[in-house]
Amino acid sequence: MTQSSLRNRAEPDAPGDVAQFGLGATVELLLVYCVLTFFFHFAWEVLQAPFYARMPTMSHWAATLVCVKATIGDVGIALAAFAAGSWWSHKFHWTRTPSWQAISVFLAVGVASTIAFEWYAVYWANRWAYSEAMPIVPVLRVGIAPILQWIVLPPLVIYFVRRHRLSFS
Repeated sequence: MTQSSLRNRAEPDAPGDVAQFGLGATVELLLVYCVLTFFFHFAWEVLQAPFYARMPTMSHWAATLVCVKATIGDVGIALAAFAAGSWWSHKFHWTRTPSWQAISVFLAVGVASTIAFEWYAVYWANRWAYSEAMPIVPVLRVGIAPILQWIVLPPLVIYFVRRHRLSFS
């Protein structure tokens, strides 16, 4: 890293920095991001339930609880991906003017985390299994539905977070 890039990274008045928008706007950003992430991912978890072996035979309440737990994990992955986008762009409020590089890092962290966790959960910890209906990515041996989840939903969440934030500017 060059001296000027280190200086820009630590500069408190850099565009998008917490100091520029204030603590209230920063908390609001995280809250809106987490709530939208939860709702989008919960809907996806419910819709992809038939692709998992035991889900169709569970009671409604048990299946809903499994989806809630999975969604909480999705929010955790989404927060890590958001942090990676912030780190890459050197701005906490990077979603106001997201660069394609920050979005790429954001998506890469989400997809890579999902692939790693799916592989761990299915093949190592036996936390769940795929049904015959789940298309599998051959090289990765991971279901396509969770990968698509992290390609489709995060850009939607960023779009709506950005739209929410800009509507109050």
